[in-house]
Amino acid sequence: MKTCAFLFGIIFLIVGIAGFIPQITENGFLLKIIKVNFSFNVLHVLTGICALIVFFLNHSACQLYFQIVGILYAIHALLGFIYEREDILGIFASNIANTWMNVIIAIIALILGYGATEGNV
Repeated sequence: MKTCAFLFGIIFLIVGIAGFIPQITENGFLLKIIKVNFSFNVLHVLTGICALIVFFLNHSACQLYFQIVGILYAIHALLGFIYEREDILGIFASNIANTWMNVIIAIIALILGYGATEGNV
């Protein structure tokens, strides 16, 4: 579980920081696929920082992190399907790639948060 939190932290930090780099983000798209904006990038940086914080704590903290992230990203994905190509709530960049990425993140986080035990992850 702690290893998963560490990996989530690193990946989210990389994606969040990369969104601020103009050479990687052309015309508001990270790697020409994922629509990004300031709020999107900050969300991912904060999600990564939280993951790294719980990595240094314990299994219960990691499990709670994944439960919260799973629920929040599931809501974000649902809103992505509702808003389609528009920014979610006028704040977070969104397109179909973002929405499906959020679905995948939510599924993984929910499995880790609710299905994993200390011994099997």
